[in-house]
Amino acid sequence: ALHQGVRPMIDVRVGAIEQLTPHIRVLTFEPHPGKRLPAFEPGSHIEVQLLEDGRPRRSAFSLTGSSARRDSYQIVVRVRPESGHVSRWLHDSARLGSAVQITEPRCGLRLASRARRHVLIAGGVGVTAFLSHLKALREQRGDYHLYYTFRSYEQGILAQRLVDEHGTRITVCVSAEQGRLPLDRILRAQPRGTHLYVCGPSAPMQAAV
Repeated sequence: ALHQGVRPMIDVRVGAIEQLTPHIRVLTFEPHPGKRLPAFEPGSHIEVQLLEDGRPRRSAFSLTGSSARRDSYQIVVRVRPESGHVSRWLHDSARLGSAVQITEPRCGLRLASRARRHVLIAGGVGVTAFLSHLKALREQRGDYHLYYTFRSYEQGILAQRLVDEHGTRITVCVSAEQGRLPLDRILRAQPRGTHLYVCGPSAPMQAAV
């Protein structure tokens, strides 16, 4: 029997790799032939488990693909000097066909079902937590807007792709050129019934709160 709190593991393989920048790549996980992956809610994450010196290590990653798909999961992996074993292996060593173990999805950031409007504020790589939300809101024809702020164009890894997919529902703010996102003006302009979601570095998160 599983101990209380232990999440069952799922065997998958790396089905696709897209290198966005020297430090960021998109990985697609696929189930074994004949299998399907568990359904997930927008805003869900998985944990990827690898062994390091014979000991299991886990790191959590937001699911960035469409929640309607059961044939694959997609994550974005970014490596920094402080990155751990799992992120570094996924970025530096994972290849097409590599075997990986993941946990079942868990949703930690649900969309408010009764919201009349959704405003999402993302700082830097924090935008990955909202990618599944944006896909779901577009499919539902919901009222939403993403404010995506980052220091320089090199850090806005998904900016153009999001603008291409969502058009005027995306506002990009490059802080090195435009200054900080005008949060006070943005939030005061929202109608009653708007729900706010924030993800990213602590400074923009605290400023929004």
